[in-house]
Amino acid sequence: MPNGEDSPPLPAGAIARDDAGVVRDGDAVFAWTGSGLLNLTEPDPAEICLGDIARNLSRLARYNGATARPYSVAEHSLFCADLVAERGASPGVEALALMHDAAEFAVGDLTRPCKALLPEFKERIEGPVWRAIARRFGLPPEIPEWMGHFDALAAAAEKRDLVSDPRPWPDLPPPPARRISMRAPDARRVERDFLFRALDLGLK
Repeated sequence: MPNGEDSPPLPAGAIARDDAGVVRDGDAVFAWTGSGLLNLTEPDPAEICLGDIARNLSRLARYNGATARPYSVAEHSLFCADLVAERGASPGVEALALMHDAAEFAVGDLTRPCKALLPEFKERIEGPVWRAIARRFGLPPEIPEWMGHFDALAAAAEKRDLVSDPRPWPDLPPPPARRISMRAPDARRVERDFLFRALDLGLK
């Protein structure tokens, strides 16, 4: 994106876009989050905004949009939070389930096949953003292994209810009883639901 009136504002200083449209300052690379620019190289927890996370995830499609109806990362996150809440989890555990994909607000939802081709993505790009989010909201710096179980339960429900692939997906558990509605909610409602859930769980 060239510099101009349609471009997001740049921080003061020597930061500029390169020929590929990437915002850089030396070795630092920045992503536009909606309210400002986030340094992906060394993310500052103070620059993490809960409103940006809620808005961006509510508009970010799971499975590259290859679902029976639009299904966002925010809906997936709320579904995961519901699953742990049904099992009597503490507010802290529920908050982690809600936020486990929050780094995608800045780096996008890279599909598993792409992550398999880019093994450095998680540690080099997604990891630093997650750790900044974790410091900002008092969450664990590394996502616990148990979260993978609930992520897989949600994926099993998504396959059953939203993905028309008759082939079995490896490593998925049986889907939970909770189902995903075929009626797509308005993205603004999902944004509000995510934000209010986060606030109710003490994330500010």
